[in-house]
Amino acid sequence: MEVAGKSGLYFMDVDFWDNGAGFSTETYTARNGDIFILSSLKPESAEDLNRYGVTYCLAMVTEVSLDDEYQKGFRVKVAKDIGLEEEDLSKFRHAIFLTNIMTNIRIWKALSFDTHMDNNFTVIKSLLA
Repeated sequence: MEVAGKSGLYFMDVDFWDNGAGFSTETYTARNGDIFILSSLKPESAEDLNRYGVTYCLAMVTEVSLDDEYQKGFRVKVAKDIGLEEEDLSKFRHAIFLTNIMTNIRIWKALSFDTHMDNNFTVIKSLLA
């Protein structure tokens, strides 16, 4: 993992994704909007993240490489500035997939009222009435 410009943006370079499901042979492919826990330890349960010395943070995939056949890296935005130096970024050796929120983001954008989106609000209001 390396700093990718702005504060809170990082580039992750991955060699292999183990989906950890046990029943599937497919490897995981990251998509925009994926939410991860980046951790210094591979947790077996949620309590493992509370152990002394474990570093973790939430991250969202913001940009994925366009190579469909072989994806090796992507950009993530962390929930807060983790304030680590370049050499400390190697602590985050495990990424635990939680969910993808792109559908939620699209719904929120469609429902949120904005002065430039009066027409959308009128349509939504008529549908809900």
